[in-house]
Amino acid sequence: MIRFPKLPNSFFLGFGAGFLARDLLASDESFTRPLVKGVLKAGHSLLLKGRESFAHFTETLEDLLAEVQAEAREAAVRKAEAGMATTASTPASAPATTPSESVTVQKA
Repeated sequence: MIRFPKLPNSFFLGFGAGFLARDLLASDESFTRPLVKGVLKAGHSLLLKGRESFAHFTETLEDLLAEVQAEAREAAVRKAEAGMATTASTPASAPATTPSESVTVQKA
């Protein structure tokens, strides 16, 4: 015996609604065509508004990212300048360490 998986009720409701919509749209009654046309217009305008909102959101994120990158570059430049200033302020006569003076750790 063949067993079919349990299908949700929404599948059968959607299937029935499809047949009903086909029959309603095929009829020449005056109320169905304007109704469907109005629903499509509303959906289309909603889609356009969504695209516009997404574009604005993307632009805002790009602006924020550019600001963060600029601040990171400025911080790196300041750090590099501070590093140059400290190396320039050390006297040239400072004793250099040699490898024999470095501390070594032996494993036990």
